[in-house]
Amino acid sequence: MAATPALRGFDPNEGYRLIARLFQSVLRDRVNSADYARAEKQARMASHRLARQARETAQVEKRSGRSGDRGPTLFD
Repeated sequence: MAATPALRGFDPNEGYRLIARLFQSVLRDRVNSADYARAEKQARMASHRLARQARETAQVEKRSGRSGDRGPTLFD
């Protein structure tokens, strides 16, 4: 709730996708090495988080798919 007004409603996953896409267009020879290293690290972390989210989503879908085959349980 204490987020700055510009970040309210910001979807972090969209930000991760944007970082990963933008980094692909960075030309290494046009950026100083410190800035490039920082951008590379941010892109690597964004990609890692997106992959983790995809795995978690697949696990949830897999679990919900199994429970649907057996019918609802007490915990559904």
